[in-house]
Amino acid sequence: MCVESALGITGVVAGIGLVGLGLTAPVSVSAASLAASVGVTMTAGFLLKDFVFEWSPWKIYREKDHAQVIFRWRK
Repeated sequence: MCVESALGITGVVAGIGLVGLGLTAPVSVSAASLAASVGVTMTAGFLLKDFVFEWSPWKIYREKDHAQVIFRWRK
């Protein structure tokens, strides 16, 4: 599984968890901080796009074209 996708799934699960807890407090974000967070997120995604991790044995490695990597729980 690519590291970029794993981090994205973590963010989605965290968001669903916050909604599930019923947190309804409003959050105000300025335009500058919103733009900065979008820029940081896009830059991090670009830098992590070539990295893949395996569960068994645990390792993170760089694979230039990992579009054809098959995700499986077991080998």
